[in-house]
Amino acid sequence: MDFFFNMSKTKQPGEMPWQSFCQAMDEIGFVAVPAGGSAFNFQPKPGSPWNASAQFHRSHGPTTKIPSHHAHFHRAYLCHKFGWTSDTFVLKP
Repeated sequence: MDFFFNMSKTKQPGEMPWQSFCQAMDEIGFVAVPAGGSAFNFQPKPGSPWNASAQFHRSHGPTTKIPSHHAHFHRAYLCHKFGWTSDTFVLKP
């Protein structure tokens, strides 16, 4: 999730593989459930501290990577929906 929360206007992170995003969401307590087409609902796992789901669309085309310009929208959505900030996440060594 560092990809989303440590972006600046001077340093763009590039792309993030969709599978890496799904794995990160899994590690923090969500399960990805296909919702038709490119939509996926990330639903809280039983026992997780989250009380709502979030929906994202997998990128179309030959690659399934999240471009950095989409990451800004993802970040804003997660911050608004769950109150997350960069302090919510700690990078693993």
